[in-house]
Amino acid sequence: MSSNLLPRSPYSLEQLEIATFETDRRVYADYLQYRLDSHFQPILSLPHRRVVGHEALLRPYDRDGRLVPPLDLFSETRDTAAIVYLDRLCRDIHVRNFVTLGDKTNWLFLNVHAQVAMAAPRHAPFFRDLLTRYRVGPERIVVEIVENAISDEGRLAETVHFYKELGCLVAVDDFGAGHSNFNRLWRIAPHIVKFDRSLLVQARNKPAIRRLLPGLVALVHESGSLALLEGVETAEEAALAYDADFDFVQGFFFAHPASSIDQRSPAQLAPLWESIEQLAAQDQTRNSQQLEAHIEAFASAAKLLEHGATLGEAGAALFQLPAGRSCFLLDAEGRQIGTDAMPLKYQKTAAQFAPLADLSGAVWRHRDYFRRAIAHPGEVQLTRPYLSGDGAAMCMTLSIALTVGGATQVFCADVACLQDQSI
Repeated sequence: MSSNLLPRSPYSLEQLEIATFETDRRVYADYLQYRLDSHFQPILSLPHRRVVGHEALLRPYDRDGRLVPPLDLFSETRDTAAIVYLDRLCRDIHVRNFVTLGDKTNWLFLNVHAQVAMAAPRHAPFFRDLLTRYRVGPERIVVEIVENAISDEGRLAETVHFYKELGCLVAVDDFGAGHSNFNRLWRIAPHIVKFDRSLLVQARNKPAIRRLLPGLVALVHESGSLALLEGVETAEEAALAYDADFDFVQGFFFAHPASSIDQRSPAQLAPLWESIEQLAAQDQTRNSQQLEAHIEAFASAAKLLEHGATLGEAGAALFQLPAGRSCFLLDAEGRQIGTDAMPLKYQKTAAQFAPLADLSGAVWRHRDYFRRAIAHPGEVQLTRPYLSGDGAAMCMTLSIALTVGGATQVFCADVACLQDQSI
């Protein structure tokens, strides 16, 4: 095929490979005025501490040997048949180059253009023939689909089903960017969900998003998928992924894309994991040290209550600490006794949540802090961050079941989230 002509049909595998050639055990392709090459970026498992796959990435070069952004190349290709042709050409050279690199175990992640993905069932013979010709089992392939690029949910589900039936794994790419939603994830049930770097950047800069990230990963796990964080560029970001319980990571911190595959041994990778765990431990230690003073003040307040102090008197020392927000008492059934005691700076509830400000008579028996305190009397309990009962701020709640005047009561204290405090 002449390299300066666009194809008029998707072409079979035999027709398509006319545009490819091999030099020094590498496969290239000519497309218009570009030379197409493959690079590979490793994907690592945090629990296994080793490389478990490689994502194939297109590297187009112009006639002067300058690298061209792949998106620019696809943006120049607007005819549907030409897009299918280019997508097939990319997958062809990626598979063939991966095979020559000798990896017999790990996954190969292949991106599929959204327009091509939607028509995948109609183009089944090409991909099946490609894998068969180069003896790559479909179970070695992870097909990446940008979920939010396909608006037709029926076509999306059909595409995912097709690749699963073929024996491939399916990954939803760029989750968290655009209009991604969990509802679609639950319907299509991909094997892997790749979280977009934009979520990582937000989690790094905003405490609220950072608190939310482990919950998003947990939702992905509960839906039956594995979670991969892409775009990890620093040890701090890798520690964030570790703390959020991601299964896989990918990014410049671990390796840049290269024409070869990452063959580092577990021993060679050990310093990376040590640096990640060290940073994660430092962060946990810092938070624990900051919280310890509040826990000690809370325990002292509980003893004062048992000896007849009022709620305000008992909580006075806790309120002197930066994150001490409020104290309250519940009876053995979880009903609030009286109102909260709190320092003056917290007594003005946000106007938008004024209907929630009066907590007298509220029942909190369904809350985790009450249940755990009742189940373990005399032991201090601590919740994960959540929006406080008056709706004004994110907090964590300390709780302990104790005996006051012969009756069981649960003493609680809200502590403003430490990540939001300058302490």
